[in-house]
Amino acid sequence: MSNSFKTKNWDPILIISQIISIQLLTYFFASVLLFFESFIFGTPLSLDYLFDVDYLNSKEVSGWVIMMSSFVVAAFLCLSIRIIVERSKLCLDFTCTFYFFYLINCTLYSHFPSGFFWWLTVIINIIVVSIVSERLCMKKELEPIKLSGTSKPSQNFDSEEIEMNLINK
Repeated sequence: MSNSFKTKNWDPILIISQIISIQLLTYFFASVLLFFESFIFGTPLSLDYLFDVDYLNSKEVSGWVIMMSSFVVAAFLCLSIRIIVERSKLCLDFTCTFYFFYLINCTLYSHFPSGFFWWLTVIINIIVVSIVSERLCMKKELEPIKLSGTSKPSQNFDSEEIEMNLINK
């Protein structure tokens, strides 16, 4: 008899729709953030700030602003992975997929990135997003399950209580 608890069939439609949803939500948030940055700093509104790899450099203040805004977008990416994916095992996969498509978009928009500052920013974002989103998903997975017919979650026991058999039977 096979164990069918938590078995998941491979669903490519679900995975593709999750990838597209994360891409669209994150780029929408990045565009809104870019709109506010262009309003505050008085720069023209352009997709160059998102996809042109030459704008992300350490020689100008605008490069540092773009780097900081990429960290804000990475925080939003963590939340969107937590809401859309909800599985801690898949966080690294979806993070790498997002930044792989970001690399493709940047390459198609301008050219293949060769700057150290661009790669440093992307690698830091990948590490932070994968760790933080995995932590957020774990926190969601470990929430107590609400039983039907009750308004409060099931009783949680401390691990020491379980080990010492202090739970009332």
